[in-house]
Amino acid sequence: MVSLVEVYDQGIVELEKCVQELHNISMNVADRYWDFVNAHEDKGKGWDSKSALQLSVYRRGNHIEIKWTSIKWYGAKGKRTSLRTPITKNPDTFAYHETKLKVHAKDWEFDMVKETELKMQSIRRQAHHVVRGIMSLRNAKQVNRITPIDGSLSDEPESDGND
Repeated sequence: MVSLVEVYDQGIVELEKCVQELHNISMNVADRYWDFVNAHEDKGKGWDSKSALQLSVYRRGNHIEIKWTSIKWYGAKGKRTSLRTPITKNPDTFAYHETKLKVHAKDWEFDMVKETELKMQSIRRQAHHVVRGIMSLRNAKQVNRITPIDGSLSDEPESDGND
Protein backbone atom coordinates (compact mmCIF):
# COMPACT_ATOMS: atom_id res chain seq x y z
CA MET A 1 0.00 0.00 0.00
CA VAL A 2 1.30 3.46 -0.90
CA SER A 3 1.55 5.97 1.92
CA LEU A 4 -0.14 9.35 1.76
CA VAL A 5 3.26 11.10 1.92
CA GLU A 6 4.39 9.13 -1.14
CA VAL A 7 1.26 10.20 -3.00
CA TYR A 8 1.95 13.84 -2.07
CA ASP A 9 5.54 13.45 -3.26
CA GLN A 10 4.38 11.93 -6.56
CA GLY A 11 1.96 14.82 -7.02
CA ILE A 12 4.73 17.36 -6.42
CA VAL A 13 7.00 15.60 -8.93
CA GLU A 14 4.24 15.64 -11.56
CA LEU A 15 3.46 19.33 -10.93
CA GLU A 16 7.16 20.16 -11.22
CA LYS A 17 7.09 18.45 -14.63
CA CYS A 18 4.26 20.83 -15.54
CA VAL A 19 6.41 23.82 -14.53
CA GLN A 20 9.25 22.51 -16.68
CA GLU A 21 6.94 22.03 -19.67
CA LEU A 22 5.48 25.54 -19.25
CA HIS A 23 9.04 26.88 -19.19
CA ASN A 24 9.88 24.95 -22.38
CA ILE A 25 6.78 26.33 -24.10
CA SER A 26 7.59 29.88 -22.99
CA MET A 27 11.12 29.53 -24.35
CA ASN A 28 9.72 28.36 -27.71
CA VAL A 29 7.33 31.34 -27.83
CA ALA A 30 10.19 33.72 -26.96
CA ASP A 31 12.44 32.13 -29.60
CA ARG A 32 9.73 32.63 -32.21
CA TYR A 33 9.43 36.30 -31.23
CA TRP A 34 13.22 36.81 -31.33
CA ASP A 35 13.51 35.04 -34.71
CA PHE A 36 10.92 37.48 -36.08
CA VAL A 37 12.69 40.53 -34.59
CA ASN A 38 16.15 39.44 -35.73
CA ALA A 39 14.93 38.74 -39.27
CA HIS A 40 13.44 42.24 -39.50
CA GLU A 41 16.42 43.97 -37.91
CA ASP A 42 18.81 42.19 -40.30
CA LYS A 43 16.91 43.68 -43.27
CA GLY A 44 16.70 47.19 -41.80
CA LYS A 45 19.30 49.88 -41.75
CA GLY A 46 20.10 52.12 -38.79
CA TRP A 47 18.88 52.30 -35.24
CA ASP A 48 15.33 53.20 -36.23
CA SER A 49 14.77 49.65 -37.48
CA LYS A 50 15.87 48.14 -34.16
CA SER A 51 13.33 46.93 -31.62
CA ALA A 52 13.04 48.90 -28.40
CA LEU A 53 11.64 45.91 -26.51
CA GLN A 54 13.40 43.02 -24.87
CA LEU A 55 11.59 39.82 -23.93
CA SER A 56 13.25 37.59 -21.36
CA VAL A 57 12.27 34.24 -19.91
CA TYR A 58 14.01 32.44 -17.09
CA ARG A 59 13.29 29.82 -14.49
CA ARG A 60 14.58 29.67 -10.95
CA GLY A 61 13.33 26.62 -9.08
CA ASN A 62 9.60 26.45 -9.73
CA HIS A 63 9.34 30.15 -10.56
CA ILE A 64 9.06 31.19 -14.20
CA GLU A 65 9.72 34.86 -14.95
CA ILE A 66 8.54 36.22 -18.29
CA LYS A 67 9.07 39.95 -18.67
CA TRP A 68 9.23 42.77 -21.17
CA THR A 69 11.83 45.50 -20.83
CA SER A 70 12.11 48.80 -22.66
CA ILE A 71 15.47 49.62 -24.24
CA LYS A 72 16.63 53.15 -25.00
CA TRP A 73 19.92 53.77 -26.76
CA TYR A 74 22.12 56.78 -25.98
CA GLY A 75 25.39 58.14 -27.26
CA ALA A 76 27.27 58.54 -30.50
CA LYS A 77 26.76 55.93 -33.20
CA GLY A 78 30.02 54.12 -32.51
CA LYS A 79 29.69 54.22 -28.73
CA ARG A 80 26.02 53.60 -27.97
CA THR A 81 24.96 52.38 -24.57
CA SER A 82 21.58 51.05 -23.59
CA LEU A 83 19.28 51.88 -20.70
CA ARG A 84 16.86 49.09 -19.84
CA THR A 85 13.67 49.95 -17.99
CA PRO A 86 11.25 47.28 -16.76
CA ILE A 87 7.67 47.59 -17.97
CA THR A 88 5.11 46.99 -15.24
CA LYS A 89 2.47 44.32 -15.58
CA ASN A 90 -0.89 43.98 -13.92
CA PRO A 91 -0.38 41.69 -10.91
CA ASP A 92 -4.00 40.49 -11.00
CA THR A 93 -4.12 39.46 -14.68
CA PHE A 94 -0.43 38.47 -15.01
CA ALA A 95 -0.40 40.52 -18.23
CA TYR A 96 1.21 43.61 -19.65
CA HIS A 97 -1.30 46.20 -20.77
CA GLU A 98 -1.38 46.55 -24.53
CA THR A 99 -0.99 50.34 -24.40
CA LYS A 100 2.19 50.07 -22.31
CA LEU A 101 3.71 47.67 -24.81
CA LYS A 102 2.58 49.78 -27.79
CA VAL A 103 4.46 52.82 -26.43
CA HIS A 104 7.74 50.90 -26.75
CA ALA A 105 7.04 48.61 -29.72
CA LYS A 106 7.84 49.56 -33.30
CA ASP A 107 4.92 49.45 -35.74
CA TRP A 108 6.41 46.50 -37.61
CA GLU A 109 6.59 44.34 -34.46
CA PHE A 110 3.45 45.31 -32.55
CA ASP A 111 1.23 42.52 -33.91
CA MET A 112 3.88 39.95 -32.97
CA VAL A 113 4.26 41.54 -29.53
CA LYS A 114 0.50 41.26 -28.94
CA GLU A 115 0.42 37.64 -30.09
CA THR A 116 3.47 36.75 -27.98
CA GLU A 117 2.14 38.50 -24.88
CA LEU A 118 -1.23 36.73 -25.16
CA LYS A 119 0.56 33.37 -25.05
CA MET A 120 2.90 34.47 -22.28
CA GLN A 121 -0.01 35.70 -20.17
CA SER A 122 -1.58 32.26 -20.35
CA ILE A 123 1.72 30.63 -19.40
CA ARG A 124 2.15 33.01 -16.43
CA ARG A 125 -1.36 32.25 -15.19
CA GLN A 126 -0.99 28.49 -15.57
CA ALA A 127 2.40 28.51 -13.84
CA HIS A 128 0.89 30.51 -10.97
CA HIS A 129 -1.78 27.86 -10.40
CA VAL A 130 0.63 24.93 -10.77
CA VAL A 131 3.03 26.46 -8.23
CA ARG A 132 0.15 27.03 -5.83
CA GLY A 133 -0.68 23.33 -6.22
CA ILE A 134 2.90 22.43 -5.30
CA MET A 135 2.72 24.69 -2.26
CA SER A 136 -0.60 23.13 -1.21
CA LEU A 137 0.80 19.60 -1.44
CA ARG A 138 3.85 20.63 0.59
CA ASN A 139 1.56 22.15 3.23
CA ALA A 140 -0.55 18.98 3.30
CA LYS A 141 2.63 16.96 3.90
CA GLN A 142 3.49 19.24 6.82
CA VAL A 143 0.04 18.78 8.33
CA ASN A 144 0.39 15.03 7.93
CA ARG A 145 3.82 15.15 9.60
CA ILE A 146 2.37 17.02 12.59
CA THR A 147 -0.81 14.94 12.82
CA PRO A 148 -0.32 11.69 10.97
CA ILE A 149 -3.30 9.62 9.99
CA ASP A 150 -3.10 5.93 9.35
CA GLY A 151 -4.71 3.95 6.58
CA SER A 152 -7.22 2.30 8.92
CA LEU A 153 -9.80 5.01 8.44
CA SER A 154 -12.62 4.01 6.13
CA ASP A 155 -16.14 5.00 5.22
CA GLU A 156 -17.56 1.88 6.82
CA PRO A 157 -18.71 2.16 10.43
CA GLU A 158 -16.81 0.03 12.88
CA SER A 159 -18.51 -3.13 13.97
CA ASP A 160 -19.47 -3.39 17.63
CA GLY A 161 -19.03 -7.14 17.46
CA ASN A 162 -22.78 -7.91 17.65
CA ASP A 163 -23.19 -8.82 13.98
